[in-house]
Parts: sequence; C-alpha cells; structure tokens
Amino acid sequence: PDKARDWSRMVASRMIEQIDGLALIADEFSHFARLPKAKAIKFDLRDLVNSAYELHRINENSVSLKLENSTETCHVFADRNQLLRVANNLIKNAFQAISQQEGGEVIIRVKTQGNEVELTVNDNGPGIDDAIRERIFQPNFTTKSSGMGLGLAMCRNIVQQANGQISFTTEPGIGTTFSVVLPLAE
Repeated sequence: PDKARDWSRMVASRMIEQIDGLALIADEFSHFARLPKAKAIKFDLRDLVNSAYELHRINENSVSLKLENSTETCHVFADRNQLLRVANNLIKNAFQAISQQEGGEVIIRVKTQGNEVELTVNDNGPGIDDAIRERIFQPNFTTKSSGMGLGLAMCRNIVQQANGQISFTTEPGIGTTFSVVLPLAE
C-alpha cells in the first residue's frame, strides 16, 4: 500500500510538472512566432529527461521505451519548461512513428561530449522519406492527419534560444534519431 501510494504521488508530481510546462506554452502555441520569453536557469538535463521518461514509460502502445542516462552531471543553462516541451515532443513523435509496428522501440540517451551534452531520441520506425526531410523543421508542416505542424519548428526555436542545435538522421526501414546538443553550463 505505501509503495503504491508513493508511486501515485510520484506520477502525480510528474504530471503536475508536465501540465505546468504545457500551460506556459499553451496560449502562445497557436501563434508560432511568439514563444514565451525564455526564463533560463541552471539545471541537470538528466533530471528533466528522467521526468519526460517517467511520463511516457507507461504508454498505450506496445512500444518499448528505454532510457540511457549519463552518469555525469549535465548542467545546462536554459528554460527548463521549454526544454521539457522539446523532450516530450520528440518522444511523442517517436511513438507516433512506430505506433502500428510490432517490436517498436524508442531509446532516449543523454551523454556528455566535451563541453556539450547531447540528448537523442531514437526510434526503429520506418524512417523519414527523402521527399520531406528538408521540410521537417518548417512551421505548419506535418505528416500526420491531425495537428498544426508546429511541434518540430517550435523545438528548433527553443533549442536555438538555448544556444544549441537540433538535427536528425534517418534511414528508411531502420529508424530515425533526433539529436539536441546544448552547451554545458559552467
């Protein structure tokens, strides 16, 4: 009983954190050009990614979700809520890419490289078609039947505001990996 109650509290805490982050962006989301002003703080990216992982760990699909978190501290100076939105969007997109696929797997990794930290979200889905690769980060572009096509464009702006870069690699039939590279905070 105590273990279940503790688990419920942890899930509730994670949900509240996620909702608070989304609430900050919700009013501005429909108007892409006006993201909320970034409120940069120093935080450990591993904690943020762990929070996103916990939210998505139990999913309605049969997709396997794995987290490979760095053993090293990964402090960044950025808007935590906005980067949480980036992590959630990349994970959600990966799930959607493989939602109908048997043996679907999403792997989230956080690792340091010199004076930078890299967050990757890898899926073993169908990959991204050559014909649309150049448009992936464009506002109002979507491959889905619903949505506004702002998610990845917004992710790019958030990452760039944090002095980072976002990119992807893809291979048809093998999968796609989105990569966010941010400078480590001093």
